[in-house]
Amino acid sequence: MKNLMLVLLAGCFVTMANAADFQRVTVQPQGEQKVVGPCIGDQSTLQLKNDVISVIAQNGESYSLNADKQTEALAAYCGSDADSGLCVMAIKYAENEVNESFSLFVFDPQQNRFKPSAVKTITNPEFTNNQIISYYKDGPTNYTDTLCFESKDYFPCEKREWFAEHLGKQQMCEGEDACALPDIISEATGQPVDATIADAKVYLLNKTDDAVFTQRKAYLVRGDSVTLDDYVRNDEGLYFQVTFVGKVKTVGWVLAKSLNIEY
Repeated sequence: MKNLMLVLLAGCFVTMANAADFQRVTVQPQGEQKVVGPCIGDQSTLQLKNDVISVIAQNGESYSLNADKQTEALAAYCGSDADSGLCVMAIKYAENEVNESFSLFVFDPQQNRFKPSAVKTITNPEFTNNQIISYYKDGPTNYTDTLCFESKDYFPCEKREWFAEHLGKQQMCEGEDACALPDIISEATGQPVDATIADAKVYLLNKTDDAVFTQRKAYLVRGDSVTLDDYVRNDEGLYFQVTFVGKVKTVGWVLAKSLNIEY
């Protein structure tokens, strides 16, 4: 199988991506690359001219993608959503030692042009099972976002943050505005994580939007079992939001060091 297919088009070449239906393309300065199809919008052409990234529509009109100026060769992915048939492009805009980031565009047939996705950016992308998986690292935390397509655009249908050894935060969504509450999950099992109170008495805390904690009157005692729901880290350490189910359901925040976590 060929891993490389040369396209004699203004100095461009196309390299097969790791997933079906998406191809990685490179547009040289002053070059052009026809959008890879078949998909709705594949009569468009990606252009890099005078350091400006633009698209030439089927009617010959050119429009800018409003991206930063590009003085070197431009990397991009071209593909489509299998269900809608709409063409999709991801234009590279940044790279460092661990991350390669792209701006995401979806073809709008009503306006006959590519428009920025509401997701805006993807990083180190993989294209599989008609989804886009975006991986990135920010300090000690690793993020994995799974993007699904709904109607005319992508939305994050699953978000995961691996923030501590063996622990991650997961949030599932069925639509752009239909997300479940987050869970803390085990890296080993992918299941929600329980813990027990380690200290003789632990007062529950309230948290402001600025991650400032204040003590409540309610408390838990050693051996009480809780489920981990969320986390936040500040200068004082790692905190978990926990749910305790006794005579009544109680939700509050505690310091991680007050817990024995059941991985």
